[in-house]
Amino acid sequence: MVTLHKSLGDFKRVCYVRPEPELPVHRAISDKLCTHLIIGFAIIENNVIRVDTKTGSFISYCKALLNVTKTTGANDVQLMLSIGGGNNDQGFHPMSSTPTNRRQFAISALEIMLKYGLHGLDLDWEFPAWGNTYYEDKQNFYLVLKELREIFTTFTVQTSRPPLVITVALAAQYTIIERSYNVPELIKYVDFINLMAYDYYVYHWYWPFIDHNSPLFGRRRTQHLFIFGTLNTDWSANYYNRLGVPKDRIIIGIPTYGRSYQLMFPWYPRPGSLALASNQDMSFTEVCRFLKTPGTTVEWDQESGVPYAYRDNQWLTFESRESAAQKVEWIIRNGFGGSMTFSLNADDYRNECYDNSQPFAIQSAIKEISLKMLS
Repeated sequence: MVTLHKSLGDFKRVCYVRPEPELPVHRAISDKLCTHLIIGFAIIENNVIRVDTKTGSFISYCKALLNVTKTTGANDVQLMLSIGGGNNDQGFHPMSSTPTNRRQFAISALEIMLKYGLHGLDLDWEFPAWGNTYYEDKQNFYLVLKELREIFTTFTVQTSRPPLVITVALAAQYTIIERSYNVPELIKYVDFINLMAYDYYVYHWYWPFIDHNSPLFGRRRTQHLFIFGTLNTDWSANYYNRLGVPKDRIIIGIPTYGRSYQLMFPWYPRPGSLALASNQDMSFTEVCRFLKTPGTTVEWDQESGVPYAYRDNQWLTFESRESAAQKVEWIIRNGFGGSMTFSLNADDYRNECYDNSQPFAIQSAIKEISLKMLS
């Protein structure tokens, strides 16, 4: 397993990205906004990884950019591939169910790493044993990781090549953590975890509340109310640490997207109020347009460490440059391993929000504050 040093110089800026024609990924690479660029998402078919043409071409393009910048000594970004994603996890259960299938998957993973010249693999299974009767998936998940580690390590030893990285994207919600993961086992086989510290509040008819998508802290009035007190980044990160994950191997997720709600009571636009519906996720660029529309009120939740906005019956939870910077400060001061951004696609890559020449407003803020604190 790759040893992750605890020095501040090893602060990771992990970025998820999907193939998109207009995305200036060359800027993210050349400016080293990210230390790890995770391309999503490949899928599992018949126990092996399948990379479609669009994703394969994007991987090759990113790899070529890395090779160009590396000749100048200006870049050491690690390029990785993610398997699964929120809507692509159907193949995990059959693949993980038998030793033969797990080994077939691990061999295909190594083949993909070599084919595209990748530095590592990320597994984003949402979520083992959750919402179904396959209770064994909780254990099978770490057995998949064990098989991957054995295959990757054997290859490394035989070829004397640098170790291949293995990471996992893990949920932040207590109920999913308990149902889906055997944390002490899976951490034996991965280099670090990408903590999906967002989607804490998602509208359902039985959960008709507005609240922050990615609060850094809980509010005092809710911190002792069982499940409500767990719905924040600080709680989730420290819970994983209590389960046995070293802090420097916990990478804290920061979303670039916002989420809008329709208020039941427009005259009470405070977190915890009732909602009629959740409208849609919004990119940071769309968030900026909402904020600039006349009649919009923007407020800062001092307790939670994040902003929110409202206009008429519309309510918006979002991440800003300021809240992202505050999270990075908290990450560094508390000894966690770095930040994970989901995703570059939802960031302001067209540079419409601010009067500067730097695209990816949130990711650039993450880089700026981390370098400032670590220099």
